[in-house]
Amino acid sequence: MTDINNNAKNLSINIPIFFIQKALSSVFLWAPVWVIYLQQYRQISLAEIGLLEAAFAITWILCEVPTGAFADLYGRKQSLIIGHTLYTVGILGFGLAPNFPLLALAYITWSIGFTFLSGSGTALLYDTLKSMGREDEYAKILGRSSSLRHSMYAISGLIGAPLAAIDLSWPILISALFGFLSVVAVFFFKEPPKIQPVSSTQWSAYWVVMKESLLQNIIQGPLRSVFLYGTGIMLVCSLLNFLIQPFLVEQGVPIAMLGVVFFAFSMFRVIGGFLVPRILKHVKENALIFIFPIIIVCLLIPLWTLPIAFIIFSLIAMEFVFAIFEPFIGAKIQRATPDNLRATVGSFYSLFEHAFLIPLQPLSGWVVDRFGFSRALLAMTLGFAGFIMPITKRFKIVSKTLNSSEEP
Repeated sequence: MTDINNNAKNLSINIPIFFIQKALSSVFLWAPVWVIYLQQYRQISLAEIGLLEAAFAITWILCEVPTGAFADLYGRKQSLIIGHTLYTVGILGFGLAPNFPLLALAYITWSIGFTFLSGSGTALLYDTLKSMGREDEYAKILGRSSSLRHSMYAISGLIGAPLAAIDLSWPILISALFGFLSVVAVFFFKEPPKIQPVSSTQWSAYWVVMKESLLQNIIQGPLRSVFLYGTGIMLVCSLLNFLIQPFLVEQGVPIAMLGVVFFAFSMFRVIGGFLVPRILKHVKENALIFIFPIIIVCLLIPLWTLPIAFIIFSLIAMEFVFAIFEPFIGAKIQRATPDNLRATVGSFYSLFEHAFLIPLQPLSGWVVDRFGFSRALLAMTLGFAGFIMPITKRFKIVSKTLNSSEEP
């Protein structure tokens, strides 16, 4: 009990710092217009943007697991410092690069930065709470941080879209300033003690972490089904984020008004984030496993069949669903992962999604360029339904096993 009290006193600063760096790093003034920026300011087709996104995803895959292992071996704080720094350099290059090769280089730098961030912040938060004897609060705090993140997205959208209507590069350059402030914030984190440190020299320990994460916990373990289920649902979120801006512009929404639409999306993410504890408490987990994919399919259908008012409603509702789903699947992964592999396994989860995005983003851009948005969204609906149905059945079985193993 004394150790827990001492840890609570020493590490308590991490929780407000977690929220501060989350807020600063979530000032994405470019978020509601980044595809429009590339199309209109850079004169790049949607298929070419998909190729840039594929390069982003390939870089992410190559760096995701090594940077996750770096966080587990050298500390989550060090990983966060490097990640925020590279993100800031990447977003600055995104706004200033004079040609396509330098723009691609900025994308790559940006991607490497995100891989250092992926899994490190949530692993630091979970280890902090576990050291304080408060790990049961993880889903609640993660849900609130998600609400904060999307509140910042909402404000960013309201400011960024009008700025973009003046000059499409301004939102990007101003966002880089807030990226620098997030670098400063992470220096105030205190590294939690390693609960089960990997014993060996650091480089040999690196390969131990890689082998344990890949073989024992994912390929041969129950996390495979968890990963596929979570990836299938979050792919819909990622592909919609890629297509939604030009889709709405085609539907007649002015660029300056994209911020208002983006604000609505973000606010429903905020509401969803705050309702996460209540929903997870009152709705059975097995029911949620089936509810998530059914609702998403139902909300995808209006995008390619109904007028703009119904489209906006469906997109807003989907943001609410994604806000609930992220802490749900995140908590499931964290509970099923050994302490000393938490950031690495989190990196593998992110890697799964980006492996699918490599072909899907250029393909979806090409389909839109060639056949239009309606057919692209129809293909997305059918593809998601066909992929997620068998995975959902398997995930339900695995979820029962994981829940049984957690019972005393």
